[in-house]
Amino acid sequence: MAFRLHPTARFTTSLLLTASVLSLAACGGGSSGDEEASESEDATGEASEATSSTTGEGDGDGDGDGDGDGDGTSGDGDGDGVPACPHSEVTGDPDLEWELVATGWNQGTLLVPHPTDPERLFVGQQNGEITVLAPGESTKPSSVFLQVPALNNFEMGLLGMAFHPDFPEDPRFYLNYNPNSGDDRTRIAEFSLDASDPTIADPSSERVLLEFDQPFRNHNGGGLAFGPDGYLYIATGDGGDSNDPLDAGERLDILLGKILRIDVEPDGGAAYGVPSDNPFVGMAGAMPEIYAYGLRNPWRIGFDLEGGVLYTGDVGQGDYEEIDVIANGSNYGWDTMEGFHCFMGACDDSVTAPNQENANGQTTPIIE
Repeated sequence: MAFRLHPTARFTTSLLLTASVLSLAACGGGSSGDEEASESEDATGEASEATSSTTGEGDGDGDGDGDGDGDGTSGDGDGDGVPACPHSEVTGDPDLEWELVATGWNQGTLLVPHPTDPERLFVGQQNGEITVLAPGESTKPSSVFLQVPALNNFEMGLLGMAFHPDFPEDPRFYLNYNPNSGDDRTRIAEFSLDASDPTIADPSSERVLLEFDQPFRNHNGGGLAFGPDGYLYIATGDGGDSNDPLDAGERLDILLGKILRIDVEPDGGAAYGVPSDNPFVGMAGAMPEIYAYGLRNPWRIGFDLEGGVLYTGDVGQGDYEEIDVIANGSNYGWDTMEGFHCFMGACDDSVTAPNQENANGQTTPIIE
């Protein structure tokens, strides 16, 4: 099923829930309240849309960042580390109404609007099937936009989708999925529209950019998003099981438990390029694709298009889910921290302000 959420007032925290996953398009107002992000094995096939607006305050400190603290980093006007918002804030609890839009999907994992026609929705299922819901349609269409050979086992399958920034003039788009190839791995692949029929994709156009092994069939992450810089951001989980047995979140020598950033254009003999300002380029033993680390299962990521801030919803172990503002080179604490709290081993849990570094150099969430 697909639902649309109609706010009758503009509200502070925006959450796009897609088949029991948390997509973020919010800023500001994130220091209190509870929101939960569900893992993909809980998917019910329901998809929801939400729209919202929030506000930030001028800072008056002269550094031009809007946070009021004078340090040159973003915030909401009071120095608490929550990014500023250019929208009008509404206090109190807004009235919300749900509208059933369409039915017919099973284990939905994606709900992605067409970049230039946002009423046209690309709906993906865990089994690798993508269909396009046209404006006014109320049931799943019989025609298939693309079917990829996804594994569809436990938390594996079709997990993420992003259009090239110049789509549809540039007909490429990108998928994050687990191929049904006999071994467990994550694949980031490029596809193009069919040259003779641009209403569907060309399965033979697949170009694999990046693959890496998955030690378990859960915590594969899945989020894909292009940033304002034109680079592709990729959310990867810690590889699965529980308690992060590989210590993947804190390790820089593997791609698990990270936000990666790549240039989708081939670079010489490589299938993609690595931006020169990625934080660990040139560091011995570190993977240059890593943009941020210390994450458990960042299932959805999204940019605030007004301010360019990147958010992720990171699925917690058992007690705390969290939403993080992702910054170049930052460490978000997993597996020694869950939310604002110590999880395993030594940690500094004295910092309770959102989006601040503790004594161990780990950045706190904006909300848990």
